[in-house]
Amino acid sequence: MTSYHHGDLRAELMKQALKILDKKGIEGLTLREVARAAKVSHTAPYRHFKDKEDILAAIAEVGFTDLAARGRRALEVADPLSGYLEYGREYIAFAAEHPQYFRIMFSGKFKDPASCPGLKREGDAAFGALVAAIERCQAAGVVRAGSSMELALAAWSYVHGIANLYIDGRFQQEGKLYPTVTEMWTLLGKSLIQGLGA
Repeated sequence: MTSYHHGDLRAELMKQALKILDKKGIEGLTLREVARAAKVSHTAPYRHFKDKEDILAAIAEVGFTDLAARGRRALEVADPLSGYLEYGREYIAFAAEHPQYFRIMFSGKFKDPASCPGLKREGDAAFGALVAAIERCQAAGVVRAGSSMELALAAWSYVHGIANLYIDGRFQQEGKLYPTVTEMWTLLGKSLIQGLGA
């Protein structure tokens, strides 16, 4: 193995880890395998990540940062209901575009939040955008009154389930074209609004 003399080694290690995850899943990932794929010594990854969980947490943090940014953009939509639905569409689109990130983010591998402060911060920001979207809709009278946290948990469960089914190919029907995220959410998002309606 050679030394890494160019670019950002940390980013390259994460990139290679994602490729390995795509092929072998979380159980097949090791830092030694990541080093081999990045063409560096087997000790090089330890300059950036203390163990496998550390690199997974870094990948998950990047994912939550992206998801939180999508949530904030949805909050900028003038109409509260449209913004709320936009976040749902963006959530599913994120899963469809980055299934490996999505699966790691919600893998349950990170038991100690104190060891992954960035991950907790970005995860809280992503969920906080959903709570804010609910509160905007409540203020506009299109979502019923009540605990915005509880309603956000219900909405999240619905959208998260759809996202998982989508990336697992469960919406594919024989002889029919695979629906786009927008087409699917246009159909299913109505059910969510009916369930949370004022």
